[in-house]
Amino acid sequence: MGQWEETDANIRWSLGGQSDTEGRRIMREALGQGNIAFMGDFKTGFHKTQNDNHIKALFDACARDDQRRVYNIGRRHNGQPDI
Repeated sequence: MGQWEETDANIRWSLGGQSDTEGRRIMREALGQGNIAFMGDFKTGFHKTQNDNHIKALFDACARDDQRRVYNIGRRHNGQPDI
């Protein structure tokens, strides 16, 4: 699995689940804004849902390469259209 596929799966995992964690709430609020300016909040929320530093580093590397693509992956998993 490549870094983008892994990041996609990790975002899906972070947004999924039954419990309403602080990180998941922050991610959903950032995605709901529909503005790439909220990518920092999305990243903060993602980091709060993950304990594995490798997963966090992979997310950060993808975000450095293409923030909009990472944000839109999150929006798709949150049932929203790309921006």
